Amino acid sequence: MGKAFADMLPYTLGLIVSPFPVVAVIALLISANGRAKALLFVVTWLVTSWVVLIALIALLGALGVTGHARPAWVSWLALVIGVLLLLMAVAGIRRAARRTAGKTPEVPRWIAAMDTMTPPKIIGVAALLIVANPVNFASLAGGAIAAGQEPLPFGRQLVLAAVFVIIGSIGVLAPTPPRSARAAISDCTACAAG
Repeated sequence: MGKAFADMLPYTLGLIVSPFPVVAVIALLISANGRAKALLFVVTWLVTSWVVLIALIALLGALGVTGHARPAWVSWLALVIGVLLLLMAVAGIRRAARRTAGKTPEVPRWIAAMDTMTPPKIIGVAALLIVANPVNFASLAGGAIAAGQEPLPFGRQLVLAAVFVIIGSIGVLAPTPPRSARAAISDCTACAAG
C-alpha cells in the first residue's frame, strides 16, 4: 500500500493548488451563515472526490489494468494526463502574465452568487468543481492509475483513496478549521434549515 500511495502522491498537487474550491470556501465563509455553508461545501468536495476516485479505480480494475502487468495504453494515458496538467499550468501562468497591472479583475458571477446559494446549489458547485474541472478530474484519474499499479484488496483501496483525497484537499480544508462534532452538526442543521 505504501508504494501505491507514493505513486499517487504527486497527483494530489493538482487538487491542492486548484484555486477555485479554495475561493469558493472563502466566499462561503464570508457570506450569511457562512460556516455552515462552507462546511457543506467541504463535505461535498471530500465525498465527491472520494467517490469519483473509487469509481475510477474500480473502472480500471474492471478493464483489467490493475497490478504490475498492465497494458501499454495505461502508461500512455498517465503520460497524457501529466502533459495535460503541465499545459494547464503553463496556460494559467500565461493568463496571469497578460493581466494588466493596476486593473482590478472582475469577480466571476459564480463567486459573487455564493452569498445567496442554497444548500442544493452549494452541493452542485462542489460536485461540479470535481467532475467538470479538468485539473481536478485529471488529478483524480492520475491517482487512480497510480493506485491501480498495486494489486490491493478493495478495503485498502478505499483507505488509500480516502488518504489521497484528504491530502489533496488540504487547500479546501485550511480555511475551515475543525470544531467540535456537536458544533459541526449544528452548523449543518442550520444550513439545511435555511
